Amino acid sequence: MPHEPNPDQRAAIESDEPAIVLSSGAGAGKTTVLVDRYLRLLDSGVAVGQIVAITFTERAARQLRARVRSAIELRLLESPNDPVLNRHRDDLETAAIDTFHGFCGSLLREYAEQASLDPTFLQMDEPLAAAIRERSVREELYRLLLDESETSLDLQELIVLYGWPTVLTAVDSFVQDADPLAWQAFLARAPEGVIAEWLRIREELWPRWIEFLQNSEPWLKRFATLLDGPQPSGAKSRQKLSEVRLVWTDVRNASDFDQIGRLVKLLTDTAKVAGISKAEKDDPLYEVMRDTFEAVREKFPKRLAAFLEGPGDLHPTVLVARRFLKVALRAEAAYRDAKSLRNALDFQDLIVGARNLLADDGVCRELRERIKVLLLDELQDTDPVQMELVNRLRGSNPHDVRLFAVGDEKQSIYRFRGAEVNLFRTLRNEVEAAGRLELRVNYRSVPGILSFVNALFANGLSNYEPSHAFRSEGSHAAVEFLWSEPEANERKMEDARIHEADSIARRLLELFRAGREPREVAILFRAMTNVAIYETALRQHGIDYYLIGGRAFFAQQEIYDLHNLLQAVENPFNAPALAGALRSPFFNLSDDGLVILATHEEGLWAGLNDPSRFARLPDADQPVAARAREGFRAWRRLKDQLPIVGLLHRVFAETGFDAATQFEPLADRKLANLWKLVDLARAFDESGLGLAAFAERLGNQVAELPREEQAATKPAEANVVRLMSIHQAKGLEFPIAILADLSGAKRPPSHDAIRWDRTFGALPRLPTDLGEDEEPPFSEFPHILGKMVDELDDWQEALRLFYVACTRAEDLLILSAGFEEPLEIGDDGFAKVPSKSPDSLRLLADRFDLITGVCRAGEGARCEPVRVVKPAKSQADDVPAGTESKAR
Repeated sequence: MPHEPNPDQRAAIESDEPAIVLSSGAGAGKTTVLVDRYLRLLDSGVAVGQIVAITFTERAARQLRARVRSAIELRLLESPNDPVLNRHRDDLETAAIDTFHGFCGSLLREYAEQASLDPTFLQMDEPLAAAIRERSVREELYRLLLDESETSLDLQELIVLYGWPTVLTAVDSFVQDADPLAWQAFLARAPEGVIAEWLRIREELWPRWIEFLQNSEPWLKRFATLLDGPQPSGAKSRQKLSEVRLVWTDVRNASDFDQIGRLVKLLTDTAKVAGISKAEKDDPLYEVMRDTFEAVREKFPKRLAAFLEGPGDLHPTVLVARRFLKVALRAEAAYRDAKSLRNALDFQDLIVGARNLLADDGVCRELRERIKVLLLDELQDTDPVQMELVNRLRGSNPHDVRLFAVGDEKQSIYRFRGAEVNLFRTLRNEVEAAGRLELRVNYRSVPGILSFVNALFANGLSNYEPSHAFRSEGSHAAVEFLWSEPEANERKMEDARIHEADSIARRLLELFRAGREPREVAILFRAMTNVAIYETALRQHGIDYYLIGGRAFFAQQEIYDLHNLLQAVENPFNAPALAGALRSPFFNLSDDGLVILATHEEGLWAGLNDPSRFARLPDADQPVAARAREGFRAWRRLKDQLPIVGLLHRVFAETGFDAATQFEPLADRKLANLWKLVDLARAFDESGLGLAAFAERLGNQVAELPREEQAATKPAEANVVRLMSIHQAKGLEFPIAILADLSGAKRPPSHDAIRWDRTFGALPRLPTDLGEDEEPPFSEFPHILGKMVDELDDWQEALRLFYVACTRAEDLLILSAGFEEPLEIGDDGFAKVPSKSPDSLRLLADRFDLITGVCRAGEGARCEPVRVVKPAKSQADDVPAGTESKAR
């Protein structure tokens, strides 16, 4: 930060409050404040060893440590013999500046005896932990089926209800985020108590749900606007509107669900326009009233099903939930034993273990005597267990361990990892008013971007505080809309994305010709599912890029090929896997040759080993098939003798597979992915589970596509455009940020047969294969309530994710979308978005006219019109791939 601290920053750096929770907007210099706060603590006499600094990522921890060290070394240039500064610099090597998992791991090793652990425990990464967990869960369920226990009968009933694969997947998901103490507490409660709690939550949910619908559903927004707007001219119309307004007020303010039916009936009567004169019908407002009421009457009951319909008998639901929990407890214990045999802990064990350790008053006293200050970064992304750990470490006296926590509820985007933004709000409200500080000056973005962001989110995010620009430059249009509409006879979303990707590439070429550099640009995606379309467009226009993040790694053909080969090595009678391996670049057997071998009466493996079949192969295929046969025979002999990494190296050397990929498109990427898979295999070798388990685990990942980015082929600092998810971009900044695929509908969340919720407990879902006329075996009411809460929280997080994306840009923000149909003008005179548009695009259309770029936000949140761009197609654009890059 090349400037003196502003008043907000100085207050945060110098405050003597024992507990400070700093709310920091995007680009407000919070990392610099953390560094300066750390240095001030050192200046005040606090030792490095008395400060614990916890960050969200390892990158942030390294950055904080490096910047504190640089500041100290800068001081040492003036006072090289200062003993205090030299001690601080030396102590930084072992300073507690770490992530939550890193800090908890260190804590458990230090207090291993109190935690009943061997201090040399292995800290497993996710692939290794998943492999051990999946195997131990499956084997325990097999054992449980053979028991004669009550839990065995529970498992059998669940399998009859859902089927073996569904039960196995659900139990494994439970064990992955194990919370056995909470499960046992649920089991200890009487069914009546559980049911009463579910019904109580329904009543508490009501006002939040109504507010959510009014803010997120266009038809209800129009309804609320109509009720608060001008009066119709006719007396009967005014009377009807007044009656509806009164009932709507009752519906919103009370959980008297009978009022909903009264409202729907009243809207029905109004829609029939009984007793209203022709003159009143000629009033333009009457037609609006009729259409608006009709929309509410049709859609309101569907969105209020959990309140309009009775929950039914919930005792069978509780029974299914209890059965799952009892089975999950057995599986969790088996997984715990498997980890104990290996002296290993997974990531969840580190956090939970440290939390449990701090239940020991003696350990807490000792830590509070040693730790004087706790610095927390990205507080909005903590989960309940992490926050519980923090509170136990601090204790009840704020002077025992002083707190300095930084967060921004507008940037809480990790619900899928268990983060709860309310934890930040609660802690902030608990500290004294003097400790609730704010950073409101944005040093990142030009004023045009910030005025756009403030206008967009002022009424879209709860508790929104506008940011103020420090920069004064940037008179050019800083925000652009780049919309791509379909050509004739094209109405598919994939076509829309292809047009959009092409428009983005052409706009980039315009920017490059104007003097901007590729390294200045980041293209951000909410989800990386369709990123290949955008990669293709960049390649077609000769634009070099670097892909970060996403789920693409396990979806690559080279991973499929290697998975097929490993399956065939483990079991050559797996004909589909063997066929895939033979057709892959490992061997390149022709289709004709594959058919000849596969039609052997005993199968493909027998055909590969039958000399008579070889004679019928095309000449070019005979040496290929012979090499494959000998290779599989040799690898099968070695598979239980070599580690998986050793076997992979042997396969690559003998087939030339890694070299063969060099003749395919994206050769560098394919080769990098192969070596990344080798690294995953190296980690898996530590489990001792062998090739069969590795092949099975790899198959699961290919099917599930977990978050795993492809291997990098270019350094991140190269002069290339970067493509990444918004989550990957959090904490980063770019001169030019392009938000792509804004019109893409969000995939609905998928739920296992049961899931655990901290508020609701265990929420079972009905089997998916129930027939239309089949009686449901239990009420799905609690599951529906859980989905409604998810929808509420997802809606707000989607808008926060949009905020994070918009605030990454320094000089230019481009919002891009491809539409399946041309944008049309709505009844209000502004562009309307398709009905299935995501919440972010709906908010954008609510605040800005998408066609003209005119700002529609209310007073106090105005900004200049956004520039609507259509990149010109010129002959200069149509260059061969690579030419444009060389020209630059």
